[in-house]
Amino acid sequence: MSLSRVEGFNCTLPLTRVGKKHYFVESKDKLTWYDANERCIRSGLQLATVDSEYKFTELTDFLTSMGYRADWIWIGGFGRQGSWLQFGPARPLPYAKWYISQPDNLNSENCMNLYRIGEPWFMNDYSCRVKLSYICELDSTRVYIN
Repeated sequence: MSLSRVEGFNCTLPLTRVGKKHYFVESKDKLTWYDANERCIRSGLQLATVDSEYKFTELTDFLTSMGYRADWIWIGGFGRQGSWLQFGPARPLPYAKWYISQPDNLNSENCMNLYRIGEPWFMNDYSCRVKLSYICELDSTRVYIN
């Protein structure tokens, strides 16, 4: 599968199509949330967002199929306890599957990640300065497949 340039889109990252989105997962070069967000943006993407239970399941099933078993992965959400925003465009978080007692904003945990220890995936707040894997997304309406 190859991606072609559409509407100024030019990405050299390997993308995988899942449903109506294309994703890039980086697990070797771990970055802070800020740096991961910047890397996605520079590549014409955004940190992946979760706006519904369907999208959460689609995204976490994809990560599981890629072999992620016990992981913390940055996604596009930022905020403080009780006031979280989803990126692309920034808006109140429409869906959340938080881990138990999360978000707790412990030690200024203002960035959102997907979290998996054991079987189910959850959303979690974490310190933005910790280096983690991350997942970028591109809406499929902006690209076509050759």
